[in-house]
Amino acid sequence: MNRYITEKSSMLNIQCSTLNLEPLNVIELRFVKDVLTTANCIVNLVMPLEIETPDLQEQFEEVIRTEDKLQIREFLNNQNISDVAELVDEYNEYASQIVGNMSIHRAASVFKILDVSIQKKVIQELPPSKTAELLNELPADDRTAFLEELPSGVVKELIKTLQKKTVLFFFPSIYFFTPQ
Repeated sequence: MNRYITEKSSMLNIQCSTLNLEPLNVIELRFVKDVLTTANCIVNLVMPLEIETPDLQEQFEEVIRTEDKLQIREFLNNQNISDVAELVDEYNEYASQIVGNMSIHRAASVFKILDVSIQKKVIQELPPSKTAELLNELPADDRTAFLEELPSGVVKELIKTLQKKTVLFFFPSIYFFTPQ
C-alpha cells in the first residue's frame, strides 16, 4: 500500500509542479485517494441504475404479459400520449388493446395522432360501445376527417352508434341513420 501511495505521490507531485502547486504529503494523498474512492463508488452505484432501467417497450411487454387490465390501464395512462402512439405503431397487434384500455380522453388523444390505417384497424377491433365512446370523444374535425376516410356503408354503421346530438350537429343531412 505504501508503495502504491509513493508511486501516486510522485505522479501527483509531478502534476502539482506542472500546475505550480505545492507537492502533496502522504496525509493529503490519502485524503485525495479517499475522495476519489468515494466518488468512484458513487459512480458505480449510479451507472448500473441507468443501465438496468428497462425502456418503454420492455416495460410494455412486461405489463401486457400480465394480462391484468388494471395494471395495463394504469401503465398506459401514465405514459406520454406520443409514447403510447409509438407503442401502437411498434406493436400493431396490440393497437386496439392499447387504445381500449386507456381512459377515453387519453385514448382519443392517442387515436387522433395515429396513422389512418391503424385508426381503421382499431375501430374494427374495438367493441361497438367503445368505438362510439371513442368517436364521441374526438374533436369534431378529427372525427369528420376520420369518417371521410371510410367507405359509406361503414360510416352509416358508425353513425348509428354515435350520440344523437353529435350526429345531428355534425351530420345534419344524415340524421335519419341514428337510432330512435
